[in-house]
Amino acid sequence: MQGWNILFIEHAGATCPLLSAFVLIIGIIVMLLGWRLSRLVAVLDFSLFGVLVGVFLTIGTDLQWLGAGIGAIVLGGLALWMDRYGEAVACGLLAGMMTVAVTGLMDSPLGAVLLATAVAFGSAIALSSVAHRQASAIMTAVQGGLLAAFGLAACLTYNGQVWSGLKEVLSSSMLAQIMFMLAPIGIGITFQLASISNEEVVAH
Repeated sequence: MQGWNILFIEHAGATCPLLSAFVLIIGIIVMLLGWRLSRLVAVLDFSLFGVLVGVFLTIGTDLQWLGAGIGAIVLGGLALWMDRYGEAVACGLLAGMMTVAVTGLMDSPLGAVLLATAVAFGSAIALSSVAHRQASAIMTAVQGGLLAAFGLAACLTYNGQVWSGLKEVLSSSMLAQIMFMLAPIGIGITFQLASISNEEVVAH
């Protein structure tokens, strides 16, 4: 709950209107059309992971910005070179990071976290290999849904009356927090899988 309050309450309230609207729009696009943009999303995912690695490796120095930039370029370029395999690995990275987040909230022992993360990573890559479009749809719907949820929260902070009531509900109810995040993700997964199914029917 503390992590939620920091991200969706404090940071959302500190986001400027233009950035809030941009994040909301990008989130909706990725949430609904992500499987068509899966390669671009995979490159962005790799680049973001590269930023984190670069910053981690240069902690305590004056080279963090340089490390972040080099990490983003190197891993983003790696995703382009890997082509479709990059999308599969991006699915694995997303599944692994989500597993770390969930097991961290449950205060699981390190061994259990590592095992669950490895299983999630491998399972996501396997799913992407067997059902590439569907896996890409799920991956992008999750990312787009979370972006859309944050963008919506940030936009609503500029309507004092609405945000005041929503903030109180989200700050006090874990169920409300989960529903606020899962609703756009569910919409995105349903819409994208239906779109893929319709396209496959038309193709046949």
